[in-house]
Amino acid sequence: MLDYWGLSFKQASQALLAKLAERHESKPDNRRWKIAVCGPHRSPQVELGPDFETTWDPAGADFAMMLGEFYCAILDAPLLVEVVRDGVTYARVYDVRGRSLPSLLTQPGL
Repeated sequence: MLDYWGLSFKQASQALLAKLAERHESKPDNRRWKIAVCGPHRSPQVELGPDFETTWDPAGADFAMMLGEFYCAILDAPLLVEVVRDGVTYARVYDVRGRSLPSLLTQPGL
């Protein structure tokens, strides 16, 4: 199960792409989608592709992808994707467009 923390981001990325396609949403004309990530960035970078920019900075982000770990905040925003196995939440993706988020972390400075 330890490996699934990282693999959950692959599943969450694929589910986000499916959700956007289902809603007939496309990236903004003048930029890529911005996704703030609390956790390893490489998996979402690869899975989401060139239409997405991954960042630690939630300012101006369209989405937030969070590990289900104590140091990643549970956000007050619409939940688009949740990856759960055996009652454990491994990853969440939120729609944070138009929201002001001070941090992705439960305690700034972690």
